[in-house]
Amino acid sequence: MEQTAIEADLVSVIVPIYNGQKFIETTVRSILAQDYKPVEIIIINDGSTDSSSEIVKSISSELTVLEQTNLGVAYARNKGLALAKGKYVLFLDQDDVIEPTFLSRTVNVIQQSNCIGVVANGYLIDDDGNKIKKIYKSKRTKVDLKEMCVNNQIFTPSQVLLDKNKLVLSGGFDAELAGDDGGAVAEDWELWIRLLKEGNILYLNEFLVNYRIHANNSFKYLEKILRSELKIVEHSMAGIGNHKVLKGYRYLFYSYKAAKYNGDWSSGRSALLRALQLNPRFLIHPRLYYYSFYLTFKYCKSAF
Repeated sequence: MEQTAIEADLVSVIVPIYNGQKFIETTVRSILAQDYKPVEIIIINDGSTDSSSEIVKSISSELTVLEQTNLGVAYARNKGLALAKGKYVLFLDQDDVIEPTFLSRTVNVIQQSNCIGVVANGYLIDDDGNKIKKIYKSKRTKVDLKEMCVNNQIFTPSQVLLDKNKLVLSGGFDAELAGDDGGAVAEDWELWIRLLKEGNILYLNEFLVNYRIHANNSFKYLEKILRSELKIVEHSMAGIGNHKVLKGYRYLFYSYKAAKYNGDWSSGRSALLRALQLNPRFLIHPRLYYYSFYLTFKYCKSAF
């Protein structure tokens, strides 16, 4: 009886593609391998110039493939959401992989709890699919709004099964955060904050998703992400916390990422000083000294 009840609810898996030919077949086949039915797969080809679309169409004729000019991932996800017929939706990135039980396990949790969404644990993987480390090392129960405002506790939308109706009522992803040139920004973080104001998002401590780390991840957009995050703090966090403190956290995290991913010691140092200006209490925060040590290390390494 339980399996029949689960099968009655259609799940829409939305996959935006932009020049994703290297991994897209593996991603799509991980959806087709799910032990849960029924599932519809909606592919939004966001102006790819490679063979992504042809590869997807060769896998199965049952996929819905929509072609559009390059507008950015937020626009592509929202277009998929508008087409989705399922009760639940999953936004799966073009290079990520879900385990065969991802949908059956997350659907079961969201049905039993009547929550807005369920976040599955998983692994970071490399280009070859080798596991690097766990996404979350410790067990969690639900996403906390105030903690989310300090730092995004959801690693990737690929982890999250969502109630479609509640997502539609929230307005979906804020595509305007990307600006005129598209690119990767913090629209997912803004969405989680908005949804958490309306209800619960739960964690499922099972390793059901694999997030791929590779050269094409969005670290080159760090400055754009910072600008988007500062805008989110200003416009989406009214009444939640002190804006100066929350902006300080954005600069604090940026200081580390600028040095680690872009090798930009100077920008990292400037961001660290800005974080202190916004929130002098960072002087008693251990994270400040860890980041300061890391910046010094990166500087010395580049200088000698």
